[in-house]
Amino acid sequence: MKRNQNHISDVIKGFLREYELDGRIREIELVNKWEEIVGKSINRHTIKIFLSGKTLYLTLDSSVVRQELHYNKKKLLERIAETMGEELVKEVVLR
Repeated sequence: MKRNQNHISDVIKGFLREYELDGRIREIELVNKWEEIVGKSINRHTIKIFLSGKTLYLTLDSSVVRQELHYNKKKLLERIAETMGEELVKEVVLR
């Protein structure tokens, strides 16, 4: 009798892809690492974070922080990719 030799991690990854949950898992990871990516001060002013496709939507309670992130979008995208280990986000929308 031959057994199926798939690793459990491969089975779980396949399940997540099949039910389109892998993107949601990455979004949760991004939210959990947000303070590591931007630091405590910007994290304090972040009200809402969500990912739709490759676009990151940020709601901030400070126009100063919003302006700072606007001018540093490229650096922010690089930090996200570096922290997450992939190009998860291609566009940032600030609100």
